[in-house]
Amino acid sequence: MLGGRVLHPGDAYQDVPDIEVALLPMQGPWVRRTEQERWLESHRPRRVVGIHAVLLNDEGRAVARKSLEEMARAVGAESTWLDEGEELDLG
Repeated sequence: MLGGRVLHPGDAYQDVPDIEVALLPMQGPWVRRTEQERWLESHRPRRVVGIHAVLLNDEGRAVARKSLEEMARAVGAESTWLDEGEELDLG
């Protein structure tokens, strides 16, 4: 947990209450959309930021971005996709 507001889950979906911003891994051999959806449903962060997508090609990133938007919308969260070199102001 970063600054009490942002959860970087690493390679696991921790059970942490009151998450403002969740950094959600979008790619990896262990990433499963059903697990992402279940975790988001039970924690309902206000914002979801996609991470771990560097190995995806352009088409893969487009699919991952759309999935992130759909999953965030389903739990009433804002979604944010950062491309390489972009920063996120949590002000």
